[in-house]
Amino acid sequence: MFKDYYPDDAVLFAGELQYALHYEGRDLTDDEAYRHLLEKYRIPESEFYGKLHDPAYKEKAQEEFALVRQLKVNGFPTVFLQVSPSRFYLLTRGYADYETIRQAIGQALSSGPSDAHLQGK
Repeated sequence: MFKDYYPDDAVLFAGELQYALHYEGRDLTDDEAYRHLLEKYRIPESEFYGKLHDPAYKEKAQEEFALVRQLKVNGFPTVFLQVSPSRFYLLTRGYADYETIRQAIGQALSSGPSDAHLQGK
């Protein structure tokens, strides 16, 4: 749902949630766990909490979790390059420096659909 407000910052927000969960020990099932982020990103509280409890957004989240399972993501960070709605190239599992990721992107973009790095939906 954060993507509705700031689609280009979705990864940044996900990192903030990971920090809140693992470092600060926040319970992400508690609405109060998000309040500090709503203030930081100037997101209207009533609108956000309405979406947080909306069944349509729950369904979207379940679809994203299903995609993560299908792509066999089992650790973080895992980086994919999405080249179409149903085509993803696995770039790296775990930490990788800029040069490694840059090379993986170049290889993925120059590969055909039968490349071993390709994961499909």
